[in-house]
Amino acid sequence: MATSIISAPITVPFNEYKWLWATWTVREIFKSVDIFPKSVKIMYKYNDLPYGLSTTTGRNFHDDLLALNLTDDNGSRISFVDTNDRSFLRGYQPYWTNSGILSPPSLNNNKIVVTPLGKALATGKFSFSEYIKIIASRFQLPSLITQYNDYQAWLTHGVVFKPFIFTLNVLVELYKQGGFANSYISEQEMALILVPLVPSMTPNQIANEIISWREGHPSFNLSYLYTGFATVSNTYRNIKEFLQLLSIGGLLVNTNMLVKSFSITSGVVTSTTSNSNCYFLNTFTNGKWGQSSSSTFVLTEIEDFCKDAENLGYFAYNSTLQERDHKLKFIEYMGAFNSNTFIPTTSNPDINNYIDLLKMNKQIIFAGAPGIGKTKIALDIANTLQTNGELAAAETILFHQASTYEDFIEGIRPSIDSANLSYSYKTGKFKLICEKARENKSQYYLLIIDEINRGNISSIFGELIFLLEPAYRRPEYQIELQYTGDYFYVPENVLIIGTMNTIDKSAVELDLALRRRFKFIYLHPDSKVIKDELEKLSVTINDPAGVPVDIPKTHENLNNIIADDPGLGEDFCIGHSFFLPKPNINYDEGFLLDIWNFSIIPLLNEYILLSPRFKTTLTDYGFNIYRGRISDFDLSSMFNTMAQLSR
Repeated sequence: MATSIISAPITVPFNEYKWLWATWTVREIFKSVDIFPKSVKIMYKYNDLPYGLSTTTGRNFHDDLLALNLTDDNGSRISFVDTNDRSFLRGYQPYWTNSGILSPPSLNNNKIVVTPLGKALATGKFSFSEYIKIIASRFQLPSLITQYNDYQAWLTHGVVFKPFIFTLNVLVELYKQGGFANSYISEQEMALILVPLVPSMTPNQIANEIISWREGHPSFNLSYLYTGFATVSNTYRNIKEFLQLLSIGGLLVNTNMLVKSFSITSGVVTSTTSNSNCYFLNTFTNGKWGQSSSSTFVLTEIEDFCKDAENLGYFAYNSTLQERDHKLKFIEYMGAFNSNTFIPTTSNPDINNYIDLLKMNKQIIFAGAPGIGKTKIALDIANTLQTNGELAAAETILFHQASTYEDFIEGIRPSIDSANLSYSYKTGKFKLICEKARENKSQYYLLIIDEINRGNISSIFGELIFLLEPAYRRPEYQIELQYTGDYFYVPENVLIIGTMNTIDKSAVELDLALRRRFKFIYLHPDSKVIKDELEKLSVTINDPAGVPVDIPKTHENLNNIIADDPGLGEDFCIGHSFFLPKPNINYDEGFLLDIWNFSIIPLLNEYILLSPRFKTTLTDYGFNIYRGRISDFDLSSMFNTMAQLSR
């Protein structure tokens, strides 16, 4: 049985202490994994553009948010404009700033400025749960954003801590002292025990007090604690949001159960029992409640995460800075993101040549068969430009048969509010990129259009096709747009990379007007890339006789057969990326068998429908054709066919 060490009334170190916790106010934005990422993507869409309900882009920004039809906990639609008609970022500014996503417009010439961390989340460089871990490891109290005026006063009391990490450490100690059954905290325990004791006790001691309370130890007197936390509804509500964030981030698991609780009447606390929201430490091996046993291995991972967060240290306060500069420094600390951690640098020697061509012509298209790395090269170009400090932003979109001018440039689009159908003006992605580029002429803005030939190019680009010409990318060549009548031109610092799959004959051919404005780079499968990657990883696969399998030669000769077939040709060659190693997967005979059965053979089955002669050729190399289809390999037949192909 836990024994309380509290022997005298507990007092907080200073009167404002409770508001330390109250300032992590995120209202609806963090209560759903659906609301937050969608909102961030809209912010990123309007990044670097003028903000405010009095501006066109500001109104379009709010319209796009409303079009998401997001609802709060009560099912009511989130308006994103409060009762005083304050715009979204102004009314919610501290919440977004503390979340590391936004640098307030008021500090950035009234523009929407998304932090590198926000951009990375919006573009999918990591998952939402990974983002939550980043914020949990950085956010500290007091926060310069919402508590700047009293920051120095709080520092004199020594109250600087990371509330998410501290809470996790308490839960870890609850697990160690009382097992999984005690590794939870209720919302009231959080507000009335954990929060008041942070300045004076360690996580180990606080866990002991919580268990002592649950076990009804006679020496533990709850009235010693600072009950003012529960008497101010806003403060209590905001404290609960620390638990909610850790829960939607997957670090805690929320459930409702009957537990020992509190009743507060006229400042007097009495014990009771009630159904309460309780947050368990997520030590499940598969991360799902009730579907797997608790794991001490996962507990160790959580402990290591907390230690790493503590080792990061705290934001360094510098009293000589002006308030604006100090806040910007804190925002930079919260919203930092190193993209090189997530995007591998390229070793392609042609990248710089491609970049030179792109800068000169403003738009290029990579064309070729599937699996040759067209999209990867485009992303490598973006990464190289970003590393060199030349790139302000990059966007990736996919063209398809339903893509329209209204999506790409501007137009009237339907929006559904409950049972009502209405129509509103929407700014397309390309128009937004051009507006951003005009605001910042010192850096490039890159648009990557994947599968560019799948869309109806003439319809999507409309009257803007001739504006792509490098010689016409100046204000004097601006034209009037169809819907708004705005005058528009494409800035010189807007770059476009398209990718085109030459194997898909169902995709539309690019018209000559567009072809003339793009430089085409035809990429071909390269077996040497496979050879280099396998040698780099020291990968060798032997057949049953102990003879090494020549994977690059197999790939090369298979493509020779395809290229020589009169019904197919070079456009149908198989890209080298099919045979490249994948992260965190062992490159062994089982992996190789999966490549053949789930990637290569299905493709070859499509080819034999296009060229009956090709079926006979494959049979000569050991492929088994049954009822007009190539049979899947087993290990024996795979090694046999690869041996014949590599001769």
